[in-house]
Amino acid sequence: MLRNIRNMNLKRIMKYIYHSASVVLLVFFAISVNAQSKVDVVKPYEPAIKDAYKISKMPIIHDTATIDVQFDYEIQPKPFQASFQPERIKPAKLKGEAPSLLERGYVLGGFGNYASPLFEARVHSLRSTNYQWNAYFQHESVNGKIKNQYGNKQFAGYSRNQLGAYGQRMFPAAVAYANVDFLNRKTYYYGRTLDVPAEDVQNTEYEKKDMAAQPLNRFAMQMGINSTHMDSSHLNYKLYARFRHTNGRGDAKEDKTDIGADLDYYFNHQFIGTSGEIHYIQNQGMFDTLEHIFVDFNPWLGAFGRKWRIQAGVNTTYDQKTTDYMFYPDVKLHYNIVSFIMVPYFEFTGNYKLNTFQDIIDENHFIDPSLYVKPTNQKQIISGGLRGNVSSRFGFNVNVTWKDIKDQYFYVDASADDHVQYFGVVYDNMRHLRMLAEVSWKKAEVFNVLVQASYNQYSLDTLKHAYYRPVYEINAHLRYNLKDKIVLTSDLFYKGERYAHDWQNGDQKMKDIFDIHVGGEYRYNHYLSGFVQFKNILAQKRYEWLNYRLLGFQFMVGASYRF
Repeated sequence: MLRNIRNMNLKRIMKYIYHSASVVLLVFFAISVNAQSKVDVVKPYEPAIKDAYKISKMPIIHDTATIDVQFDYEIQPKPFQASFQPERIKPAKLKGEAPSLLERGYVLGGFGNYASPLFEARVHSLRSTNYQWNAYFQHESVNGKIKNQYGNKQFAGYSRNQLGAYGQRMFPAAVAYANVDFLNRKTYYYGRTLDVPAEDVQNTEYEKKDMAAQPLNRFAMQMGINSTHMDSSHLNYKLYARFRHTNGRGDAKEDKTDIGADLDYYFNHQFIGTSGEIHYIQNQGMFDTLEHIFVDFNPWLGAFGRKWRIQAGVNTTYDQKTTDYMFYPDVKLHYNIVSFIMVPYFEFTGNYKLNTFQDIIDENHFIDPSLYVKPTNQKQIISGGLRGNVSSRFGFNVNVTWKDIKDQYFYVDASADDHVQYFGVVYDNMRHLRMLAEVSWKKAEVFNVLVQASYNQYSLDTLKHAYYRPVYEINAHLRYNLKDKIVLTSDLFYKGERYAHDWQNGDQKMKDIFDIHVGGEYRYNHYLSGFVQFKNILAQKRYEWLNYRLLGFQFMVGASYRF
């Protein structure tokens, strides 16, 4: 019992000591806190959780028993009967484009200053898969006066009438055609010279009755047949025959008959072909009245690939008059660099060019009525350049051509008859270098622009200048279509640095030709429209030929009707 009491006292003593120590510690802590003047809080309290660590040991089951599982299975496929019935739908209908309205023809008429009437009528067939035909008539004339180089008014008339018809018949593999044409033209020799001093040309005003004229009548007809094969297993052909009769002033007359054929055949990425023509010319009332026969024969062979094309052949001509047989190479190379964006090309050829009476009088209306011009031998023609399309709207062509020509003709002042200015020709060998640049821009049918500029350089054996051949040439055409209601057009022509030859005064430098034409058309409806034209709006005093001044400012108003 005493032992128990001791134990109880010991416990109380220990408990007393524990509480006493706690009080002493609490008092000491309070004194320590009170002894500090302030408390600085460095940063707010940030609780943190220590990293957790995964137990590295995985539970392991120690079992030595193994079970061998074996089983058999079998698949027996059975068809599944499924039925599907598509719904009926109506077939799609593709509507074709409505054919454009086609009329039987039209008539056009107008009138301008210088008493200049204009009339044109045309009638043609409607759509047909078997045949086509058309017929036409045209008239234009000038009946006014201009001032000549001496400041005197004189009649400067001109008239032109043309009547013709054309027809063709379509067959399964060919098209046969024929046409006939008649032209009547009358040009007055209003150019005056001082060749006869007895008459006072400088102070005389010449009327129409005082004028000599160059009448021209031409009748032409042609017939032929062309193949229309669309595949490469057939021979393609063109067969034709032409006849043309031309008579001018006095007894001047020319008959020309042509018979020709063009053949070509395609095989294994190659083409082979030939063209041939026989010309028979008979002249009367000219300086040379001999009958002429010329024979052209031009075989060739061509090949092509994805980006290139080559054609090689020869041009040959036999002249019965001189018994000469001319032979010229004919080579053409084309290479497509980038999908027709840039296409360089090169050509080397030559030809023997006939200068018929019809060709010469169309080029110069004021020639001597009995003038005969012999053929021109273009011995070498070397041409190369770069053409392409930068976009679907913008295209370009840059070209350089060099020609070596024998017996090139040049118009010169011929001997005068009653002060009338006639033109004859002289011949010389010529080397001709031409640099040409063309650009075109087209926006659908709304806006079109075409500009062409060229520079020419001539080298002659005996003559000082290439008469009437310009050194600089610029041609530009603009067309604007405003909602197919108003159509505006403009044309610009420029010829610079030209020389003429006068038999009394020698070589003369001619004034540059600069001409601007502007026109407009208003379409009231599909059938009726009106138009207005202005030519030489700068009223330039221009001379295309020596002593032959062109008309000054011109205007014309008119209308057209479709039926």
